[in-house]
Amino acid sequence: MQTLKDTVAVVTGGSSGIGLATAKALAAGGAAVALVGRNAERLAGALDAVRAEVREARLEALSFDVRAAADMEALVERVLASWGRIDILVAAAGSAGNSAATRGLPHAVADLPLAEWDEVIDTNLKGVFHGLRAVLPAMIEQGAGEIVCVSSARGALVGLPYNAAYSASKHGLRGLCSCLAEEVASRGIRVQSVLPDVTDTPMMHATRSMAPDGLLDPRQVAETILRLILAPDDALLVDPLLAPFPAPGAQP
Repeated sequence: MQTLKDTVAVVTGGSSGIGLATAKALAAGGAAVALVGRNAERLAGALDAVRAEVREARLEALSFDVRAAADMEALVERVLASWGRIDILVAAAGSAGNSAATRGLPHAVADLPLAEWDEVIDTNLKGVFHGLRAVLPAMIEQGAGEIVCVSSARGALVGLPYNAAYSASKHGLRGLCSCLAEEVASRGIRVQSVLPDVTDTPMMHATRSMAPDGLLDPRQVAETILRLILAPDDALLVDPLLAPFPAPGAQP
């Protein structure tokens, strides 16, 4: 895929953070973009934010929950009804255990509330599975598709103490993407994942379990996602890790 013109993209977690930044980048490149999230009010604000930067953007804000298989199936039906195809899926919806029930507190495995485990696994791993399974029939029928899953540099490569649910979900996501990539490559569908380090997002600020030395800008992650999508058709980047680099003159 060398251009985004006339393509249709679905971005989960599109109301903020990496998802919103990616939606803006895709729209600026000419793609029609479906922004997906749980909260209709936040989605409406995200839609306005994209339109403020990309006036001619083709957009739709869709309130669906990645944790529910039926929601993801309904989402795909809605996008196909609107635009007739799905070329790109960016799975950016995520949770670090910062729900109201757990308030972003770090927990040892022995003390980890089941509510936090379920929230994180259901969003970060099972939610991506639901999205993948929903879009694959359309992509297989088209004989082409681009899938990018947003994983984590810290969560997918090492086990983070007091972040067991997050680490387990991101390790699992990396394995899921690797398996799917092998399964559908012959169908013309490219599956890649990106591993950003800690990023300046609402999710990061809502959890008290990370103390980063530096933060990525969500736009940096979005730019990397576009590079994955627009890579030559006969190439792919395997688990690119994105980390902040201090600007010249910055204090260590």
